[in-house]
This record gives sequence, C-alpha cells and structure tokens, in this order.
Amino acid sequence: MRRNITGKAIITMVILAVTSITNAQDKETPLVEIDGKKFSLEEFNYIYEKNNSISKEPLTKKEYLDLFVNYKLKVTEAVAQGMDTMSGFRKEIEYYKNELAKPYLTDKKAVEDIAREAYERMLEEVDVSHILIRLPKNPFPADTLQAYNKINEIRDKIINGADFGQMALMYSEDPSVKKNKGHLGYISVFQTVYPFETAAYTTPVGEISPIIRTSFGYHIVKVNAKRRSPGEIKVAHIMKVIPRNASKEMQEKAKNEIDSIYDLLQNGEDFATLAEKLSDDRNSALKGGELNWFGTGRMIPEFAEAAFAIPENGEYSKPVRTRVGWHIIKRIDKRDVKPYEEQKDDILKKVSNSKRALSGKTATIKRLKTENGFEVDSTTIDYLKDTFAAKDITKDDLQKNLENYKEPLCHIGDTTLYLKDFSSYLDKNNALNSGISPLTIDQKLNSFFNDNIIEWEKEHLAEKYPEFRYLINEYHDGLLIFEISQKEVWNKATEDSTGLKKYFDEHKNDYATPETFTGDIFFCKNKKAVKTVEALIKDSVTQKDIDSLKVLLDDGFMHRSGQYEKGESTLYDAVLWSVKTKQKPEFPDNYSKTCFFGKFGDSKMQEFDDVKGLVIADYQSFIEEKWIKSLKEKYKPVVHAEVLKRTKK
Repeated sequence: MRRNITGKAIITMVILAVTSITNAQDKETPLVEIDGKKFSLEEFNYIYEKNNSISKEPLTKKEYLDLFVNYKLKVTEAVAQGMDTMSGFRKEIEYYKNELAKPYLTDKKAVEDIAREAYERMLEEVDVSHILIRLPKNPFPADTLQAYNKINEIRDKIINGADFGQMALMYSEDPSVKKNKGHLGYISVFQTVYPFETAAYTTPVGEISPIIRTSFGYHIVKVNAKRRSPGEIKVAHIMKVIPRNASKEMQEKAKNEIDSIYDLLQNGEDFATLAEKLSDDRNSALKGGELNWFGTGRMIPEFAEAAFAIPENGEYSKPVRTRVGWHIIKRIDKRDVKPYEEQKDDILKKVSNSKRALSGKTATIKRLKTENGFEVDSTTIDYLKDTFAAKDITKDDLQKNLENYKEPLCHIGDTTLYLKDFSSYLDKNNALNSGISPLTIDQKLNSFFNDNIIEWEKEHLAEKYPEFRYLINEYHDGLLIFEISQKEVWNKATEDSTGLKKYFDEHKNDYATPETFTGDIFFCKNKKAVKTVEALIKDSVTQKDIDSLKVLLDDGFMHRSGQYEKGESTLYDAVLWSVKTKQKPEFPDNYSKTCFFGKFGDSKMQEFDDVKGLVIADYQSFIEEKWIKSLKEKYKPVVHAEVLKRTKK
C-alpha cells in the first residue's frame, strides 16, 4: 500500500529513520532485551569487532557482553528521560545521518569513470576557438529559440566555407573576441566548463562541434590542434614590466633593459643574482626568480610556450614578449603528468567541486529510480503545465488548483506524491508563479523528483544496509550516553563536594605516594661481578667507579641510575623491595644478578587538594557503578548468553 507525503515534500528523517532501524532490528537475532526493546547479536558483533580490535587489552565476547548491557542500559535511561527528543540532539543526529548517508548516495563507479575520463584528458591538450551566443539566466522559450537559430545560422555559414575568426569577430558575444577572434589557445581538463571541455576533446581536429549549451549560452567550438600534454615545468624568470597603455619610449626602455640583462647572462652572470637585483617581479625576485610548477593553460600562453620550448634544465630563453612585459625564462625542472593513482584523490576532489559531479549524481538518480520503482503520471504533468500556462491566474488560484488536483504526480517505492507536494516545494523556493516557461517547469520538476528520490533512499538506507544501521545506532547511542553520563555521573561527581570529601577520607590510603628508591642499580652476569662491584663502591657511585668497573669487568655489568617507585615494574619491585609475583621479572639478557646503592623513601599520605583530580575520576567510577546497579534493578535486562555460541570466537 502506497502512502502519501503531505505538506513539505522533503521530509524530516529522524523519526522515520529510527522507525526503519527498529523494523530492521526486529528481524535480527535478539541477544539482549531491555524495557521491551531487543538488541541484536548482529549489532553486538559489529560493536565488538570494531572496538575490541583496537583495544590494548582485548576481551572475549562473553566478557564484552557485560559492557554491551551497561551501554544499552544507559541509552534506555536516556530515552526514558526524553533526551532523544531534545532539539539539540535531533539536529546533531540529523547532521550525522546526512553525512554518513553520502557514500551510499553516490554511484562510485560513475564517479570513478568521470575521474578516469578527467585523467585521460590531462594527457592531452586541445587548441580551440569558439563562438558564443549568450542566454539570460532563466530564458523564456522565445529567447532560447532565437539564440539557437542565430548560432545555427553561424555554424551553417562556417560549414559552407566562411572564416571562423571573421564569424567570431562579427557575431560572438564573448568579451575577449575583439582581441583573439575567438581563439582561446590550448586548454586542458578543469580549465573550462564541463560541456565545453567535452566538446573540445570529442571534436576531431579541423572540425566544428555540434551546438552545445552551457551556463553562458550556446557555443560552437572549432578544434585547431591536439597535442600530448607536456606535463609541468618549473622555471625562474627575470621580468621587465610594460604598463598598460605605455608610451613608445617606455616600451623601448623596457626592451633595452631586458636586452642588457640578456647580455650579462651571456657573459656569465648568475641568473638568480640578476633576478634578485633587476627583475620587476619582486615576489619571485626574492627567490632568484623562481615560480611555482605550472602546465600550459595555467600561465600566459606566450610565456608557457617559450618555457616549454627550452630543451634542457639550466638553459634559458631569449627575451620573450607577453602582454605584461618582457621575460627571460630559465628552465629549472620538468616532469610528465603523474600516474593516475598518484593524482586520484586530487582529481576526485576537483570532480566533486565541479559541474561534472552532476554526472555522478545523475547516474545515482537513474539507479535509484530503477531500484525504487519511480513512476510519473503524464496526465498530471500535462495538467500542471496547462495550469502554469494560464494567463492572468493569481498565485493563490494557482496554488489552489494544484492542491485540489487529486491524481498522483509520481510514485517512489511505497510513497505517492501529489501536485500539492510540488506546490509546497515551489512555494518554499519562491518559484510559485504563473507564466513561467515550460522549460523552467521541467527543470523544477526534475529537481523535485531528484530531491525526493534521494530523500526516500535516505529514509530506507537502514533497511537496505545493516552496516549503515549499526553506524547510525552508534552515533545515536553515543550522543545519548554523553548527555546522560554528564547528568548522572560527571556533574554529580564534581558538584557533590561533601560526597567527594567523604570518598577521599574512606580511601586515603589509595592516594598515598608510593615508596621510592633513589640511586644506582647494577645488573651483573654472575655473583663474582657483584662482589667486585660491592668491593669497589663505598657510599655513592661516581663516574670514576664506573670507569674502573669497565676495566675490571668489561661487559660483565649494566648500570642504571635514577628514581624508582614501588609498583612501577615487576623488575624493580623484585630487585629493590623483594616483591614476589606470579609474573617473573624480566632481567636484561644474562644480567640476572644485582646490587644497588642509594636511599629508600617512605610512602606518604597526601592532602585532598593535591590529588583532587584523581579523586574526582575515581568518585565518578564509584557513582557510575552504583548507577548501573540501579539501572539493572529498574529495567531487569534479559541476556540470551547462549546466542553467543552461534557466532565464531
């Protein structure tokens, strides 16, 4: 049975997602039951594997089960106190759900294909010219048709022999056309909008592309040449600036100065020194003229062409004129395009920040439409367009007509959407106006459908993907446990000064300083070496004593000096305080005989203020233990421990 979404078409996910999680959990194997809620073996295994694998002291599943029960008791109490209904919690969990859902709402193969395409284009550069006929941001059909017909006529003239540059000069609405006659030079990937780039890379050399539409308007592209990408180059330069609208005298002065610098280089002067002293580019001059790595298309074309033409590292060009002045360019290093795997992360980042990311989203939407049974009612679409096309209809009447239409607009899974949902969507986006073009209506409808398809999928991710459900549960429970622990444990421990002082008085011995030893310990290979040490050392150990022992015993001893605390290690406890433990002390290899020289210090009681931080931490643990005990009495958790036998150790 389908269900209707009324009001806002884009629904809030919190309650629905929790419902989906609960429904999915009911189908899983219950391990723990608390207050009528079942917590599954599958969720336990997920949490156990995730947390226990990074623990320094791993627990068995049977041992971990107690922690799991305590964890869920805290969550149950937080829910009972209504903490999951607080606006701050709901906003935070909604944020995490949206972030965690992103990988599930991305067609990874489509994104990978787009990234691969971008890399393949990195290996090649295309010399292009273009003609642009602009369109307004929200064109009416008449505007679109007029612009299309105009550029189509221009294309026909060029196909029939008209000169592309002259046609560009006459008709193109690109502001740079007066200077370049439409010639843009070599471009590479990510340097133009995606549709334009695609036209450039897919049109054969010497031919004219089909008419393409971008955010600027309609274009035709002529491909003049293609070449393998030369990679990237690192250069230094010496520059003499020619200001815009410079007089003939100023231009000649700059030319004479750059020629003089070139002569100095030819006579053996150091490039970096001359750059530092004479270059007008003061940013690079301070670094000997060095610039950052660049490829063609990311630098003034004349500069880039001259730089890449230098055959070897260390060589420099003759003076090169660009629109900003004169340059002498020295090649420092050159590198080919890096392998795909080395650039993959950077490429994926650029893909996600560009319009080509829409291709990945389009693939995702297409997949979700198929998976979730997306259907559109064409009769309703016709009624919608007729309603918007009506002249002189008021916004109120328009909205009323849409809300009163009872036939469905579309179906997504078990959800039915109506024109009233679309009306709310338009109103929310300030687009509920009569007389807008059919093209705009189609765009708005596509956005409406796509947004709802994504939202429907997000609503049902917990049912489709157990790992997503467990991850959401983890964030949900973690946020609640933080809030409830702060209220029931942490705040009480810090605010209950009377209870804190009483706890300290009852556990004073736990905070006494340990016994200490300050001095020198000798680890020897045999008893004879020990006797040699004891015979040589009188009261305290000096460097002279150590030097003498090195002569007498060679490597027959090891010496350590410092302060040691009782309880610090089994080794020092055994040597200094003769403490016996089940775990044998680990002596340095072959140095199991010992003697020591120094002073012992007694254990001392400490004042409360000196150990307040430790007392608060221990008091928190004390309060938490009492709290957990009370929660067990309140909720009486049922544990099906035998269920653990169904899973591997």
